[in-house]
Amino acid sequence: MSLSGKPLQWVDSVKYLGITFMSTKVFSVDLNQVRHKFFGCTNSILVHSSGGAELIKLYLMECYCYPVLSYGLECFNLNHLNAYWNSVYRKIFDFRSWESVIS
Repeated sequence: MSLSGKPLQWVDSVKYLGITFMSTKVFSVDLNQVRHKFFGCTNSILVHSSGGAELIKLYLMECYCYPVLSYGLECFNLNHLNAYWNSVYRKIFDFRSWESVIS
């Protein structure tokens, strides 16, 4: 494949506006970078707000971490993103992995 007479390099993934698209047979987006940024943000808030009120922690997560998770939301599998966001509730309110965060 060429463009203007110059050969194009074939790659396995391409990053566009911060979202990594994978070269597969079906549409695929790499969630690893989003997951790392999101959990880095949540862990930072949890470490620096230890001993603080639970609702304050939740407010900080909604203000600073949720935008990281929801950027490019249309491209991602919502089941994974829901699981990531549910883990925030589990960490803040001390739920176990088998307990539902919805009641």
